[in-house]
Amino acid sequence: MAEEYNITRNPEYKIYIKILRYLFLKKKKTLTVMDEIAEALSVKGYKVIRNQSSGYCFDMFAYMPDTEDMLMIKRIEELDKLKQGFLDDLKKMFRVFNVTPIVIGDKTKDKELEDGIVLSKRGIPLVTEETFYDMIRGEDIPLVFVSKGGVYVKLNSERLRRKREELGLSLGDIAYKLGASRRTVFAYERGDVNVTLAMAMKIEKILGDEIFERLSVRGIRELVIKNISGNIERRDKRSVRDKALLKMLDIFDRLGFLNFIFKRTPFKLASTKDYERSRVMIKKVNLKDLDKEENRLVFLLANITGSKAVFLVHDKKSSFEMLNENIVLIPTEKIEKEDEDIIKEILAKPQN
Repeated sequence: MAEEYNITRNPEYKIYIKILRYLFLKKKKTLTVMDEIAEALSVKGYKVIRNQSSGYCFDMFAYMPDTEDMLMIKRIEELDKLKQGFLDDLKKMFRVFNVTPIVIGDKTKDKELEDGIVLSKRGIPLVTEETFYDMIRGEDIPLVFVSKGGVYVKLNSERLRRKREELGLSLGDIAYKLGASRRTVFAYERGDVNVTLAMAMKIEKILGDEIFERLSVRGIRELVIKNISGNIERRDKRSVRDKALLKMLDIFDRLGFLNFIFKRTPFKLASTKDYERSRVMIKKVNLKDLDKEENRLVFLLANITGSKAVFLVHDKKSSFEMLNENIVLIPTEKIEKEDEDIIKEILAKPQN
């Protein structure tokens, strides 16, 4: 009887395994944190745009097609090195473009960050890489966050009220079981106050854990809305020296827009008029530089967020031109003459 062939005895097999192992370890080594984040988002159906400039307030923009679910992500290993300008511009991006900002980090200078807890700095959520993955995967984890020196669990006030009514309990009944006032329980149901960890454990014993908001993009977004809405410095004209940009500010002011000046984005100005859902990004460029990566990034952001991207072009040979429904070229000479008709013509075009 012939001896059974064993492939593992073949010298070529061992060489093959060594090569595979080398390639696997090499790939693992060269895969950056941002690569892994992008991959996790793509698996869940997000489209991802990477930004190669570390000088911007975001490293990655992710959006879910056919929804308004948009994330603006900044990755920084040590959060103490996160500059205030990055945070301020992330807040403005939230206000103008309705994106959810989030910073992913590992530690402060004093300690490692804990997984499963959402911190914040100037209203911007800060999470570990693992917490971010849990959020994207939709793990069944309550949303735990730090606010004003305490650790809290986010309640879903509507679920709380519904569960209480299902069990036939009054506000007074819940208050008695919790050792709290009726007014406090009423505030929980209105979403007016945060719930401490200790109180959350008591509530869970009575009503179950389904009344807690889960760690999710929506839950993070609600924290952002509560923390930074109405708390955003819109503009400081002193930081704008260009005459054409200053004229644009004046024109949009007269048209009733809220105007924001940016320092850590690929554009300089952005304007919004909420009730008309109008959003405009403004940047001054040389015509020959339109194909640069930073300007292509503005094109993409405009198309995805349904905004107008206005490029002020300093070129006497150029003329007013709409490249598509979202991208507009305007000669600076026309803006310097305060030509409001041009701006009105731009805004009259439908936005995606």
